[in-house]
Amino acid sequence: MKSTVHEMAWIHFDGHARSKLWPIADYKERGIFTGKQVEDLASRFDLSVETASKLSLWIGNTLDVESLMNLAEVVPEKAIVEGTHDLRRALRHVAAQPETSNNRKKLEKVLLESSSCFAGSEKDAARLNHAQKLARDPETALEQLIAAARDLLDRPGSVARLSPSDKRRLYDGRRDHVVRSCCYAWLDAGRELTYTTRPDYPAEAQRGGPLFEFIHAVMGFVLTKDQLPSDETIRKDIDRFRDLIDRRPELLDGR
Repeated sequence: MKSTVHEMAWIHFDGHARSKLWPIADYKERGIFTGKQVEDLASRFDLSVETASKLSLWIGNTLDVESLMNLAEVVPEKAIVEGTHDLRRALRHVAAQPETSNNRKKLEKVLLESSSCFAGSEKDAARLNHAQKLARDPETALEQLIAAARDLLDRPGSVARLSPSDKRRLYDGRRDHVVRSCCYAWLDAGRELTYTTRPDYPAEAQRGGPLFEFIHAVMGFVLTKDQLPSDETIRKDIDRFRDLIDRRPELLDGR
């Protein structure tokens, strides 16, 4: 059989270890803040209501379910090998002890978490869709589920486990864009992207100033206190944005 050579793929991942539990939803271009939050933000930081409303829209777009903020490199061949390995192992367990409901659940889980994005044809991709439909139906006979799973093994590429090729390179793209949105709003209000460093303070509280207070307030609208990123992480995001606009000043055109 002729092997299929896949190019490198970039896949969006939410909920990985380096990302926060952002409130991902369909915000329908309506923004994420309530009317009171917009007014409070404008009053507390001397912003126009228009600027605070724009910030609400930008952050809503950042946290929208259709926004792909966390792209990571995936090696297709590795993803296929790992997906096939997971499926074979689940099938072995359920074949050895078919009466154990936990083994069936593991098989269902593998099927539902698999992807057909590297399938060799639409017909092969449809095989996984069919198996996943059976896995979702509690009335599906075990023998039927096993047959559908085994059918996938006969079609290389029909199942893949999507995981980043290098998890060390993952970062929280949504957080970066939330900070960037705050920086844009701050610039629109005529402020400088500056902060203070207080070496006599504890390490976790050495960064401060109005911009930090502003970002803390905005993030406090969408994250719980224990989920807030560290000040040092925010500092790095601010510096990254400052470097970006230094390199690409056209990003500030019209401001």
